[in-house]
Amino acid sequence: MGYAKHYSKEDILQGNCVRWFVMQFPDLSIMHAPNEGKRTPFEQARLNFVGQKKGKGFPDLIIFDTTLDGSKGLAIELKVVYRSGKKNKPTKEQLDWLQRLENSGFKAFVVYTIKEFISIVRENYLKKS
Repeated sequence: MGYAKHYSKEDILQGNCVRWFVMQFPDLSIMHAPNEGKRTPFEQARLNFVGQKKGKGFPDLIIFDTTLDGSKGLAIELKVVYRSGKKNKPTKEQLDWLQRLENSGFKAFVVYTIKEFISIVRENYLKKS
């Protein structure tokens, strides 16, 4: 945890969401595509060459398991609310990806808190008794 002081608010939200998900649903698949961050010119050229440029705006988390209603899975773009109350908003590319994934049979969400994440996951993967 020596690097924790360098984590952004969104990194912390994402880490908490993933840890909760893995503990609750160990047999389901959740993934983050690491397409953010600064890169050296070589790294950026290599990633663009292998297809990352087409991934600009790809959601933070993808759950690849069929939901209770038969959707292919969940696409989740994480955003944060700052102390001032201002919300971090999704970019056009992020909204485009969410729409593209919805058109392909996924459910897509923009999530601001771990409570929202937990609620969405429970609604889609826990059978109601």
